[in-house]
Amino acid sequence: MTMSERVQQLRRLRTPFVHATVVRAQQPTSAHPGDQAILLSDGTIEGFVGGQCAQNSVRKAALGALQAGDSVLLRVLPDGEIHFPEAPGACVVVNPCLSGGALEIFLAPQVPGIAAGFAIIWALAWRRQHAAVAAIEERDGVSFYVRRTSPFQPIALHRTPGFRALRPEPTNGSVT
Repeated sequence: MTMSERVQQLRRLRTPFVHATVVRAQQPTSAHPGDQAILLSDGTIEGFVGGQCAQNSVRKAALGALQAGDSVLLRVLPDGEIHFPEAPGACVVVNPCLSGGALEIFLAPQVPGIAAGFAIIWALAWRRQHAAVAAIEERDGVSFYVRRTSPFQPIALHRTPGFRALRPEPTNGSVT
């Protein structure tokens, strides 16, 4: 099973996980840019984003990202001086291995949204409601008020008492 197939499977099963991708590697290191792994909430790592020394740092940061629900750029750097460009907001950990390599790994948590569909439906149901009512009032020359309904039902418009507004009607392209 490929990495993308496994990601799709986990999404279908609504299983939370972190998709980790190596975005930069400085030799000597066993990982290369583009290497990927999936980290499950139990700490299991499927794939490869670095050797044994980097795995514990990646696992710890991934579990933290999964809990917070925020993406993280993890910088696994050797002890001492390393020449990586500054990355504001990156999480930096010191790699205890003697290899001297460095990695940057992007951790993207994938958490199923239980209420995401409901929120979208709600936003669409109430979006531009006043503009729609104003357009109907303009077209029909009457006034309405809106009675709140469930987002799964159409908007309930109630005509206010009164007469239709008199507006000039166009006749042969001119207003009389």
